[in-house]
Amino acid sequence: MVEKDLFQFCGNTKRYIIEAVLINCIRLVANITFSFMFASVLAHFITGVYVFNPKISYILIGLSLLVRQICIRAVTRKNNLVVYEVKQNLRKAIYSKVLSLGSLYQEKMTTQEIVHLGVEGVEQLENYYGSYLTQFYYSFISTFVLFLSLQVTTSTIPLIILKLIDILVIRTPSAS
Repeated sequence: MVEKDLFQFCGNTKRYIIEAVLINCIRLVANITFSFMFASVLAHFITGVYVFNPKISYILIGLSLLVRQICIRAVTRKNNLVVYEVKQNLRKAIYSKVLSLGSLYQEKMTTQEIVHLGVEGVEQLENYYGSYLTQFYYSFISTFVLFLSLQVTTSTIPLIILKLIDILVIRTPSAS
């Protein structure tokens, strides 16, 4: 789930998360284009019938491969920017909290324990912000994009998938 309290440490990273999701959507469109054009070329080799103009198919295959690679690099860059900014914000918050406690914190924990917990927690949140959030939002958008792209080719398959979506739902055990 998305922890709303953690968004206070986001700062400008919301923009990077949105950009990463949009870039992933562009990559998805490139993957769909690649699949359609590759299927067109494959259909020509099997049946001898051109579904699309072969020159356009080959150009779009090459272009979609290029766009996919550019998008992968761009998403990685955006995720790194998210992680960097969140780490900075969290470390500043931890440091200011320790400073506000003064020497009182030493009654409960040693400085080493506080630093260790702070570093470990920040590193775990790196995975959360850098990987999980962008994939979480992208999974919702990509479902609709894939549904619409399948709807263009045939209307029965997307409706069957829509009916069977309850089977695909992953249920998480309740916290106890």
